[in-house]
Amino acid sequence: MIRAEWKKLFKNKTLPLVLVAIALIPTIYCWLYLSSLWNTYSKVTDIPVAVVNHDVDQHYQGKTIQIGHNLVASLKTSKTMDYHFVKASTAHRGLASGRYYLIVTVPKNFSQNATTLLSKHPQSMRLYYRISSGRNFVISKMITGATTAIKLPTGLASPERVISDWSTG
Repeated sequence: MIRAEWKKLFKNKTLPLVLVAIALIPTIYCWLYLSSLWNTYSKVTDIPVAVVNHDVDQHYQGKTIQIGHNLVASLKTSKTMDYHFVKASTAHRGLASGRYYLIVTVPKNFSQNATTLLSKHPQSMRLYYRISSGRNFVISKMITGATTAIKLPTGLASPERVISDWSTG
């Protein structure tokens, strides 16, 4: 009975071709899916990130403190991600349109808070991150981990990270 089925199968010239095609469809799908996820962290340098610097220089004990400026200068030479230094309005439009996947905002009191580190009431230095996870889940997870690559260019304590998730729809 099985032998008769195999003979009948190979008498029809198109049926073996159809069976091979049906078997190849899941293989092709798996290859395409896995190739999109294979070694994703090697592409972190291609992720566009908007950097907005609102920091105001501070004068402290006869010296000018420019931590926001120094951070931006450090990021300009960094190859960890594709940094774009823009205004806040441009950054928010870019996040909404999908041009940027992350906004890093240096607040205007960043350098001022650095001057309080040795006082009795130190203020934390915070960088604000805004992620667009609504567009690409994998990239949002990569960015969450990659934000640790953004560090202060000084020997001071690293800033606290405040991350807000902003789904774009």
